[in-house]
Amino acid sequence: MSREDPHAAAGRLANPRMTLVQTAGTQERGTSHLVQSRLRFFAGIVLSTILIWLVRGVFLAESGHLVLQSGGLLAVGAMAAPLALKHQHPRVRLRMIELGLLVLTVVQIAAYSYLVVAERVAAAAELLALAQIYNSTIALAGLIVIYGVLIPNTWQRAALVVGSLAAAPVLGLVALRIFDAELYRTLQLIVSRETIVDLGLALVVAATTATVVTESIYALRREARDARSMGQYELQERIAEGGMGEIWRARHRFLARPAAVKVIQPDKVDPLDREAAAHVLERFEREAQATATLESLHTVRVYDFGRTDAGEFYYAMELLNGFDVEQLIDRYGPIAPARAVHLLVQVCDSLAEAHELGQVHRDIKPSNLFLCKVGLAFDVIKVLDFGLVTRAGSEECRDARLQEEGMAGTPAYMAPEQVLAVTTIDERADIYALGCVAYWMLTGHTLFDIDRPIAMAVAHVKAPPMPPSRRTEMAIPPDLENVIMQCLEKDPARRPATAEQLSSMLLACDCGAAWGAASAREWWGRHRPLERRAS
Repeated sequence: MSREDPHAAAGRLANPRMTLVQTAGTQERGTSHLVQSRLRFFAGIVLSTILIWLVRGVFLAESGHLVLQSGGLLAVGAMAAPLALKHQHPRVRLRMIELGLLVLTVVQIAAYSYLVVAERVAAAAELLALAQIYNSTIALAGLIVIYGVLIPNTWQRAALVVGSLAAAPVLGLVALRIFDAELYRTLQLIVSRETIVDLGLALVVAATTATVVTESIYALRREARDARSMGQYELQERIAEGGMGEIWRARHRFLARPAAVKVIQPDKVDPLDREAAAHVLERFEREAQATATLESLHTVRVYDFGRTDAGEFYYAMELLNGFDVEQLIDRYGPIAPARAVHLLVQVCDSLAEAHELGQVHRDIKPSNLFLCKVGLAFDVIKVLDFGLVTRAGSEECRDARLQEEGMAGTPAYMAPEQVLAVTTIDERADIYALGCVAYWMLTGHTLFDIDRPIAMAVAHVKAPPMPPSRRTEMAIPPDLENVIMQCLEKDPARRPATAEQLSSMLLACDCGAAWGAASAREWWGRHRPLERRAS
């Protein structure tokens, strides 16, 4: 029976599908919705306050105040008008509206205070002028606290904004000294040092309170997000975090089956950078869909794939019990050749299926090979992370963001053709990477011990590899070493042509006593990992 086209299967998995631009837009709308709703409420408070001042000016027949309040009402209203529209605005526009509202409100408070204080000083009513200074400070402190309560922020950004607001009176005094030196000298006489300290402390307390409240609200929102569900899966515990997102231990709502759910963190994707957001989402979607088309026992199994209302992509996969090959060698040192062959053959099984479907993994490395216990079977390898998968020989192999992100892959395990970003990359790039993994398994060293990624990549293109037997005291069978060195050929034509061929070559090696189920069970009995980790 012919295998189903992987793109058709991937399309059904993500159905209904969304284009990447639409997806990035959905996430942007999700992240800006809360800002817009809170900002609308904030603008309403500011407009109501100015309107109250306007009504007061009408009753008191204060013509100068009427002009000021009318102008302020129109300016703030024009700034807040876009918030009345039903459609969602980009976050950058909302932040501009937020800044405009704050500036206009502070200017309104300052201008109103200046008019009132100047009138009362001219009328020799110094106490009333001092009362107005107190009132203006209270109004500014209230603005600071309201901002901290209403506007969603990180504490760092909130501290910057409210700190600037609290410092506004200092800027006002500087402006007053420049443009109305006489009133400035009068205020120096009627405003005592104690008053300045009291007012300054009030603003500091308001700014501190706003920052603490913002951080508390942010933490609560984070906890609420952490407790959220992804489709039919309830997230229970974060067990890993990486560059693209988080991995959570989860449980299906109706089934007893545990799972691992991988989800993009909202703060990992900048919704203002549509190109970057689309690229990250593309990698995530490609990883889920490519993995879902594979049925090998040695490929991590994907259960479900979808997105939340906020535009977050996630997929649920099997929860694995074990550790990756990188941790295996770091903890226990190089492994016996027979065990290395046992593990490498399993990786070949996963890659053979992927290659049959035209998929090149492009990121085979120890940390993407998970060693685990499945049922009663020990030493089972699962191939993870198909985020860089591409069609063999396609133009996708030349990564469009190569110059921005660096090389598409991990330098210590990249085939020369990946380093050169040629357009003829095929399954033999994965075979080269698997040769590097075998080298790591048997020696505990990468193929080239170079710290700098670029120098490491250049070495893959130009430097001849040292045979693994010269990097370890452990005896490595010559036929196994020959197979590994063939995998590490610079010219893809001189490597094993397929993963199936490599598997046959490995099984033909004379590694002494074979590593079987009994050996694996005995090893896991002595070194059973206490942690339960996901892929």
